[in-house]
Amino acid sequence: MPALKSALIAFINVIKEIVIAFCIFARNRPWMWNQFLMMSRLPFLGAILRKVYTRIRPYVLADQETQKAQNQDIAPGWLCPECGSILAGATEERYCPACRWRQGTVERINVFLSAADKLDTEGYHVNYAEIACDDLDKSIVPESYLQKLAEQLAAKLPLGENANICDIGSGKGYLLKALRNRGVKELTAVDISLDYLRMLQNDFDCVLANAENLPFKNQFTHITATDVMEHVLNLGNFLFCVNRALLPDGYFALRVPYNENLLAYSKYFSCKYKYVHLRSFTRTNLVRNISEAGFDIIDIKYCAYTTLTPGRYTFRSKILQLFYDTLYDLIFESTGELMSRGEPGFYKAKLLTRPLEIFILAQKRHTLKSTCS
Repeated sequence: MPALKSALIAFINVIKEIVIAFCIFARNRPWMWNQFLMMSRLPFLGAILRKVYTRIRPYVLADQETQKAQNQDIAPGWLCPECGSILAGATEERYCPACRWRQGTVERINVFLSAADKLDTEGYHVNYAEIACDDLDKSIVPESYLQKLAEQLAAKLPLGENANICDIGSGKGYLLKALRNRGVKELTAVDISLDYLRMLQNDFDCVLANAENLPFKNQFTHITATDVMEHVLNLGNFLFCVNRALLPDGYFALRVPYNENLLAYSKYFSCKYKYVHLRSFTRTNLVRNISEAGFDIIDIKYCAYTTLTPGRYTFRSKILQLFYDTLYDLIFESTGELMSRGEPGFYKAKLLTRPLEIFILAQKRHTLKSTCS
């Protein structure tokens, strides 16, 4: 028996060392490391993983110190949308010493568009100008729904006294107004639509810019982007610009449609716009994209459970449809709430409906380095 006990202990120690070696390996692969951190919050497995984390903590701390040193080398500034150089000059009179680009203004709104953006050969900007015009004429999405989601997202952000927030794709400004109600004073609205920015210019700093070519470097404590990532042409460009615009340890809060059917945006199904939602997101591909862009995932929540998205099982028979219709009002109380796995409301909601959107809060781990000369 003593020999068997010793062999068992030795086997367990070998397993521990293998797990620790794997964690050190995963630390250099952001999406794997974020999965490890999220699993460490689970009740039972989490206790084991937290013990493993204490063993690899010295490696993590050393990595963080290196990243902080790299981040401190980056000075804040405004960037030329044409060549990426640091701009010179005072507010509203900024210019690029390298390529002679000059900042413009339209109705007191700062314009940061490159020559290619202004030319708009693919019709992308014209497309979103048309969407904005239609949305302002008659809201495409119910305003009460957007306002509720904005208030919930604003409540989830960790805000300090000196919060400086940039909202990309501000639209009608629901999130900006919710953040203002939380006491945030420095708020910047960025949109590609001039019509949206006209609504906001009296209350917020407004910038007309392409989300894939943001003119900010190391400026904000928080960046928010709600229902934006599914619209951009090049997701990599967008994520790089967000990383570059954030201060070290800054927060990136985003919300996107979850596991969406893109057929609804086809011209063959009567969609009138050329560009609408260009990609669909799941939890897995979203975590991987955000992690590879230099962020640590802090929180993930599914949101917007509504009667508009019944569970897929309800389509299988009339009996299941009757079950859904009967029980919905009795046990489902979380329409539109932001919920994560493990919360009681989440499982009630998941039993009957599918989430329309997914929310992620991430923190900047390191600054991405461009390989362009």
